[in-house]
Amino acid sequence: ENKYYQYHYYLDNCSTRIRDALDRVVGGQLKTWALSVKTGSTYRDQTRRTTENSATTYTLLMLGLGQPVDRPISAWEEMFLPISLRPYLNQLAIVDPDGRRHPLVKEERHLVESQLFSVRDRPSDWTWRYLAVGVLLGSVLLALGRIGRRSLGGRWGFGVVSVSWAVVSGLGGVALAALWAFSAHRFSYWNENVLQLNLGALTLAFVLPRAVWRGQFRYQQGVRLAAAVAAISALGLVLKILPQMGQANLDMIALVLPVHLGVWLGLGALGAGPSS
Repeated sequence: ENKYYQYHYYLDNCSTRIRDALDRVVGGQLKTWALSVKTGSTYRDQTRRTTENSATTYTLLMLGLGQPVDRPISAWEEMFLPISLRPYLNQLAIVDPDGRRHPLVKEERHLVESQLFSVRDRPSDWTWRYLAVGVLLGSVLLALGRIGRRSLGGRWGFGVVSVSWAVVSGLGGVALAALWAFSAHRFSYWNENVLQLNLGALTLAFVLPRAVWRGQFRYQQGVRLAAAVAAISALGLVLKILPQMGQANLDMIALVLPVHLGVWLGLGALGAGPSS
């Protein structure tokens, strides 16, 4: 009767079900003890350290998770991970009805140990890696814009790369907004990354081809909109001075903001299309 349930990656999964069952057996002693143990980490920290083996998964999760995953968690909450459940159970001593203390785990045996990838105790900081990628992409866009002023190939190159980025970042903004507004994934609410993958980029995806090819008026429209998209992204960085903007997303800003700037500056360097 318990095989079907509403799975939740942090609150109700294969690890928390074992944790809760053990807690019921020992009369709540596990939860009482674990809630008092401060880990010094957050749900985001735990997600980072366990997904570092896949850059794609890691990046998508860091974009999609909002402010709720950035609060400190207790050992009870950290036990949503099986690799955290085991060591915490090894630390617990249970008090029996006679007042005697007994270790919850009497013996431990390793049957199989995976060698696929290791999980660090603390997550790595990928901010500089993301910044390098973001600056590289932004620099490519700026270079294509400058080349495109005198080269048809450069103009085409800038158009393809900039429109592709606008589509990807715009659709990402739609996804983040939908998760916040229409889903039950409350850990995706209050997501500051909506300022990075913002909906304005999707409009820019439609404006850019005309800005690149259709003359001065369309070009000026494109430049203004590209500047607005980059400004919204930069606003997400400036607002970090406010205590309400406590999401740990500097790595995502480092990735996205330089590319938005590259679109804007590259379009400015490109100049109006041949129909001007």
